[in-house]
Amino acid sequence: MTSAPSSQHVCAMALSCLDDSDNRLQSFDLSDADWRKLEVKNRRLHHLRMDCCPATVVLKRSSRGTKFFAHRIAGPCTSADESEEHRHLKMMAVEIARSSGWQAATEVAGTTPTGEPWRADVLAVKGNAKVAIEIQWSGQTNAETLRRQEQYRLSGIRGLWLLRQPGFPIVHDLPAACIGGSLADGFQALIPAHERMLARHRRLPECWRQALPIDAFLRAAFERRLGFFTPLEAVGENATIVVEAAIADCWNERCREKTQIITSIEIATDQGAFDFSLPDLTNHPHLLVEILQRLPSSFDRKVIQKRYSHTQRRSYVSNGCTKCNRLFGEFMLAHDPSDTDQIATFPARLDSRWLALLSSHPDIEISQPAWWVRA
Repeated sequence: MTSAPSSQHVCAMALSCLDDSDNRLQSFDLSDADWRKLEVKNRRLHHLRMDCCPATVVLKRSSRGTKFFAHRIAGPCTSADESEEHRHLKMMAVEIARSSGWQAATEVAGTTPTGEPWRADVLAVKGNAKVAIEIQWSGQTNAETLRRQEQYRLSGIRGLWLLRQPGFPIVHDLPAACIGGSLADGFQALIPAHERMLARHRRLPECWRQALPIDAFLRAAFERRLGFFTPLEAVGENATIVVEAAIADCWNERCREKTQIITSIEIATDQGAFDFSLPDLTNHPHLLVEILQRLPSSFDRKVIQKRYSHTQRRSYVSNGCTKCNRLFGEFMLAHDPSDTDQIATFPARLDSRWLALLSSHPDIEISQPAWWVRA
């Protein structure tokens, strides 16, 4: 929650307040009937007050019908006003935390062991574990984000950030995602591919390491499926292997025999699909054997061999002509998708052999850990 300058007089709005017995009331926990009763009672007794200061409260609704509490009279309170988007995301975070077995409330205040005050948009508690959810809709410097995160760490709390503005640090001590989408169209959690992401990239989900509905991101966090992994660690334990093939003419003018060749081997994981060709399997003979065993009996396995390429001056696993055994070079693997067929699909456990193959893929950056959501 952003703090306004202390000299500014604001009429802050909140989703929670305290009654005359210091019990916390959450606006979204009250039915419409209970809200009306509380409104009548408070108008008579003025027994509700804000948690951020001693100001008394009025009960209001936004233009979208969201119930909230506001200061009765604008005063010197330094709690800043919040947007409808901010309130919506706080309610969503509480709902998901509770449904995941956590106790959760909005606008919870506390202090560090050295007495520094903090105020969490949402604080979720489960046993000894505490998580503060911060929704930062307005701009904030990275230094301020890290300072507030350190306050939570000193207080024994894990901070999780949803920031509207990208460009925040990608580090182990700052679990965070950028807020994409809108209140009308639904919000997305955008996990950045690098720290140079810009606001315009919010409209391009394909530019991000992961893009998923924000409720799914929060649920993953509360279910401990959000972690700081290398891409190789993030792919999960299981995959689906898809083998595609096409019919190709032998390039030799005196042969021109038609041969069914393997055009790609796809490894579909929790974090996307990774395509490989037969030459990629040259140093993985055990995987090649496993794949060949899964091919239909109609496929001529003899065309798959290790051959010497005079063009590349090396030997590698390749397709070959079923009649003259001439090597089909890598340039012959490029086919229009409409001309290819899936000839085998099978599940695979991602053991050390498959991970070794995946680690050779250019999209797997082993040395750069980042935040990922596992399925």
